[in-house]
Amino acid sequence: MVIRAWHPISSTLRSRKPTPSFPARNLLLSIDGPSQSSSMAIESEHFLPAIFDSYEKPNPDLHDKFNSGTSQDKKYNPLPILKQHAINVGYVTRILATEPKQIAKLELKRWLKKQSFDQARLDGFVKALQQPDWMSAIAVIDHLYGDHHSWITQVPSSLLAELASKALKNQAELDELLTVLGYRIAEEGDVLVTSQLLHGAVQASLSFGNVVVSSELVNYAICFSTEIARVEMEKQSCATPIHPAHVPTPAPPSPDSTLALKPLLSVIAALMSQPAARNRTPIFRLLGQLIKALINLCGSLPSALNRLSKPNKHLLCRAIITSVLSPEGHTIKCEHLDHILKQNLPASTLRLAMVAMIHIGDRDRATEIESLLRKSQSGQNMHDTKIELDLTFHQVRRCKLRAYSRSEKLHQRFLSHISEIDSIPPGASVETYTSYMSTLFRHHLPKMALEVWQRMIENRVVPDAAAIQVAMSIHIDLSRPEEAVQIFHRFTSHKKLSHTFPPRSSGQAADSAVANLQILSTYARALDLSGRYSEVYKLWKDFQSDWELQPDTRIFSTMLSSARKLTRYSVAPLSNATMDHADADASVLRRVQEDYWDGEPAGNVAMRLFWTILYENWASLAETVRAPALSGSMWRGPPTTMHVRLLDTLCGLKSLPSIPVIPSRSTLPQDRTRSEVAATIMPSLRYKTRWTTIIPNRSSFKDMIEMLGAHEQSELIPLLLSWMKTIGVKPNQDLLIRAYYWIYWSAAHSHRLTGLDQFVEAWIHEIEGGMMGNDVEEQLVEEKDEEDEEEGQHRPTDDQDHATRFRNCYPEKNRSVKLVVPTEEMLQAHHVQAIKWSNRFYFSRAHF
Repeated sequence: MVIRAWHPISSTLRSRKPTPSFPARNLLLSIDGPSQSSSMAIESEHFLPAIFDSYEKPNPDLHDKFNSGTSQDKKYNPLPILKQHAINVGYVTRILATEPKQIAKLELKRWLKKQSFDQARLDGFVKALQQPDWMSAIAVIDHLYGDHHSWITQVPSSLLAELASKALKNQAELDELLTVLGYRIAEEGDVLVTSQLLHGAVQASLSFGNVVVSSELVNYAICFSTEIARVEMEKQSCATPIHPAHVPTPAPPSPDSTLALKPLLSVIAALMSQPAARNRTPIFRLLGQLIKALINLCGSLPSALNRLSKPNKHLLCRAIITSVLSPEGHTIKCEHLDHILKQNLPASTLRLAMVAMIHIGDRDRATEIESLLRKSQSGQNMHDTKIELDLTFHQVRRCKLRAYSRSEKLHQRFLSHISEIDSIPPGASVETYTSYMSTLFRHHLPKMALEVWQRMIENRVVPDAAAIQVAMSIHIDLSRPEEAVQIFHRFTSHKKLSHTFPPRSSGQAADSAVANLQILSTYARALDLSGRYSEVYKLWKDFQSDWELQPDTRIFSTMLSSARKLTRYSVAPLSNATMDHADADASVLRRVQEDYWDGEPAGNVAMRLFWTILYENWASLAETVRAPALSGSMWRGPPTTMHVRLLDTLCGLKSLPSIPVIPSRSTLPQDRTRSEVAATIMPSLRYKTRWTTIIPNRSSFKDMIEMLGAHEQSELIPLLLSWMKTIGVKPNQDLLIRAYYWIYWSAAHSHRLTGLDQFVEAWIHEIEGGMMGNDVEEQLVEEKDEEDEEEGQHRPTDDQDHATRFRNCYPEKNRSVKLVVPTEEMLQAHHVQAIKWSNRFYFSRAHF
């Protein structure tokens, strides 16, 4: 179905609010007609095949149809792909480029008669799709159309979506590709092709780690799907014309209840296709927004699953299970997991579900999934090694967990029961050791994983980057960050790390960069936990020159954590009752050298960098950000003047740091117009930014609040909260309490700030409005239970937050609890804990 829903809403979407807004619930429930009709079943099953190939094998029955002979003696049946995808030039071209025998020549001639190009141009499309990188493919397309400017508007959009998966060499190629994709998304009228373009744009942006553009595409996909659902409902309400009584009324065509979900599904598939080693925190956040939007459109999770085909069900279920692993918490209920496990999921998805349940501490549900997984494995001839390892160690831990956790002697006895570890031959490959270590670590058995690492070193097996990263994570989990740093220095160098994964294909170099980012982020965390804060900043400062990589959110968050700890140490109060007066004065005046980064306090460097990243990555949103409660002459006047003054004060800049650019190979007027149109979809394309791989997470904002309070800049905390809401970072109760504590403790307000309370209340209401639930009454009952649980919970301190997250808790406790505006009792309790932690942290670093 071709729907021109984009053109009436183009002005609305170009001026949409930057804050993530979820569609109204039950928006698609009023659309009548079966959700799984026979015609829609075929179309949904083959929807975006390029997406589903990345996570699931195609249907074997359909594969047999493709490989069946096409003799001239028997009657030929049209292939489903050519029948259902007559306008999908990209899909047909991809089949011809990879497995041309799947399409009969006679049927291909029939298909070509319906197209606007001939066989020669189709051969050129196939040749372009066979190229290894983007520039080589574009060179072939340029030759086909004779001019490198005309192909932008003439090449089929579905083919352009396929070409978007080609390898990119630099940022300039990425900017040009995103500009072309953004222009075609704005001009395309077919929802299915638009979904393919969105998928290609997200994949291309994430290939360079550009999470800023990915978040903009996610917001656009949510708005686009909501508008499609509204148009479909209006078409249904207008499809009942008035006829005479004696004239039979023809049945109106049943609306497509899944059409509005396809842009969301395409972006979800693009996010799920990323390697697990990437920085998953922003991807988890974007996945959560898309899942909420999809479920809210359908009204409930069962309704959404009933409307989707089998591949799309598996995609949605895998995305929901993946979101459970988010370090910022999840909103998945137990009944949602029950619905998911009833969908006859493949073994790989069941394994991910078992790992997710182990991660959050729900061993009972992990055991249930284990039984389903064993039944799935018993019905297959071939077994997955990773699945077998997970099943084995889950069973061993379930039987011996109590003995293992009590004493070292029982631990040694427990280790002797693991025949799989003892059976590792001395000549085993490094991949075997890495698989055992990572599986044991996932099952919260770090001591056993350490035994495997020690045996690997004793057998003189040279570890690769993956083994080094797992070993460092194991030592960090066992509170041995110094040994993790030693492992990095012993086995890693610039040459070794850059050649750990020799590139075998065009995409292999990107995978090597991903592995390098993961091991370097683990190394930065080990430096931070071992107290080497200046080395963390040196790693950040020389990251691009030393490693030729862009730092991501994990390394940025670790650098902020080091700056926050140095700031707390520098300003921590000293109790003179525990030492002599002379020693006290000398300790107060003494400044260790690492407290200064580039000649100024570490907190000032980190805060200036934080503000610069915010205003560079989201320069187009700066005018919409307004502090809810601020006073002083700086905040008077229009919002633009306010932000310019803020940058002048904090960063020494006279204007917004972003420089408008036009990412195009030409300066022709039509190219400039296309760039402006593409910027309506991806506003960050208007500016030249340096930190597109970084989206500050909740931990970064928490560290920033602490540094603002310690440097007596608490009047900027409300503005920071407004920025946090604008870019879609969800707070927790601890972060709100810290913000309120520093605002009221430093300024000594005699009354509550009404504007701040109203802002937080509206923010909480927006977050709760996007929560996934089946019924309002059920949600109210759960809120009461969560309030009862909050009374008995003890909130972890700063340094305990990373170590105790998701340990020994069940999903209902791990779910995000109901947020409230901080009360006076909460602030007083936090003040007591802050004083205790500050004194303990100071004396642990004091030099006598």
